[in-house]
Amino acid sequence: MTLLIPAVWYHARAVIERRWGWSPIEEEILLALRERPGTSASVANELGIPHQVAGAAVSRLMRFGLIEVRIAPEPALAMTEAARAHLLAGRSLPERAVRREMTVSIVFDKLGGSVFRRREVVIKPVKNIPRGATIVDFPDDEAETDSSMEERVRHLLSSSLRPGEVFAMVRANRSLIEKRFIHLDLERARNGAFPDGASHALRAAVREHLASVRLLTARPSEPARPACLDTPIKTTLAQDQILFGGGDHLARLEKVVEAARSDVFVLSTFVAAQDDANAEYGQDRVWTALEHAVRRGVRVHLFFGSSLDDECKHTRAMGELQNRLRAAGAGVAAHLEPVHSHAKIVVADDGGDGALALLGSCNWLQSPFRAHELSIELRDGAVAECLDLFGAITAAVPSARGSRDAMQAMRTALRLNPSRLLEPLKAEGTIPVSLSILAAPDHLPLLRRAAHDAEERLVVMTHRMGSPMIQNVFDPAQLASERIATVQALYSVPSGEVKKRDVRAAGEMAGGLIDLRKVQSKHAMLHGKALLWDHDDIVVTSFNWGSQSASEDKPLDEIGLHLHGKGVADLLQAVLDTRVLDANVGGSASKV
Repeated sequence: MTLLIPAVWYHARAVIERRWGWSPIEEEILLALRERPGTSASVANELGIPHQVAGAAVSRLMRFGLIEVRIAPEPALAMTEAARAHLLAGRSLPERAVRREMTVSIVFDKLGGSVFRRREVVIKPVKNIPRGATIVDFPDDEAETDSSMEERVRHLLSSSLRPGEVFAMVRANRSLIEKRFIHLDLERARNGAFPDGASHALRAAVREHLASVRLLTARPSEPARPACLDTPIKTTLAQDQILFGGGDHLARLEKVVEAARSDVFVLSTFVAAQDDANAEYGQDRVWTALEHAVRRGVRVHLFFGSSLDDECKHTRAMGELQNRLRAAGAGVAAHLEPVHSHAKIVVADDGGDGALALLGSCNWLQSPFRAHELSIELRDGAVAECLDLFGAITAAVPSARGSRDAMQAMRTALRLNPSRLLEPLKAEGTIPVSLSILAAPDHLPLLRRAAHDAEERLVVMTHRMGSPMIQNVFDPAQLASERIATVQALYSVPSGEVKKRDVRAAGEMAGGLIDLRKVQSKHAMLHGKALLWDHDDIVVTSFNWGSQSASEDKPLDEIGLHLHGKGVADLLQAVLDTRVLDANVGGSASKV
């Protein structure tokens, strides 16, 4: 007797990375050559080390571009300018890295969650069903993605790598994912013979079937939590990467789309119809930019997030936009199913070897670009993590496999793009930051922590104030106001049953020490959402602090960026002072 267990076969190339540092010998040789050029022999004599050791170290340093041979005024070894600038800045030599690739072929059992190496099990196509076999149907869930299977590859390989090696990624642009059935011999299973790697859940389910002859049911897989949510990212932030205001967002989107040469990915909560008068001016510029990109051969991938679409308004609008863009070219993937997320994201290649990402409050496919929007532009390495996130958010759309493949291909290219051993000195005004991507349930705990930790100022910026405003905003703000002088809460509109007087009353109940301001004028309201405290921490997000509650079951409903770096809060505060709080804006920010 044979039991057919639903499974997914995944075949890909895995990238394995080994890192190691430099010895003090290399550092000493560089420091010696910093003072005056010389030879391997002169350096060995000066440092009192064997000539063989000095020669080997010099060879390694030359191979990585840290030492060069100069002909004039006489032949000698000298530090390169990049190495000199690096050492004079007080930075130690970074680790070296080498990568190798290996083929991985795994089978994921959808009944018990087992991960098998391909050679451990008998798998056959779903159409190749032997007579008399007992079949367990595939669960009614979405297909596995490269991201979800990559995590299983990581777990399987973690115990079998060489010392000092770590799993880096899979080359998802060369992967293969297929549904298969595992053929399990029930007689052997009755005697306790299971393939190596069989999970406890699979063994228990098979034993239950043998005892009761009851048909087994495979459960849908739990959504894989993107690794980018748990890994801080080292990147940089400059003033021009903080986008504020509709005009800035529209201009930056046009610039990003114009530079793209391979792919543009857009996620907007809502989509404007082609005849929407409110969005006509700004959206026509967006649509024109996308049309020009399609004509250049760029692939455009469009998603919308809202599930509150009983009349299918956004689905119809996306269909209209799809028809318009397809008249310009074939490279259009406009997805007509919502991804059920309030996140707003744009990712595109930069026309060279890099990519850019825009995350924040702007509904790129619906905004008239008149509101006070707030977004952050991310570059290079951080974009690879955004693509992981984008793939996880869109996993609920079965028709988006091609778009996710394109995301994975861009992500792979970014991560495999060879980086220089010594990065150039950062431009003036660029701040090194640690970036954490926040899921929906991460927001309110971070706000409460900020209220406890703030020593000088706390600013919360939200579009709406609704029924959760007291526990979400005013309670933490009151806690901070008892210790520090500057506590601000900026909002634009009341939400639901809440009225302006209710917001004012909540501020008074919180002790009256909170600088509560309603930011709204005839031409612009506050749509950006942010949190900043003291000098070194900001959060830019899609999460309405004053009106929303987060669910642990839907972590990707909202996405935020927490940036920690020296002076980043001052950068954002300067923008708010100039564009919102300054009296020159015509009184658009009024005290409540």
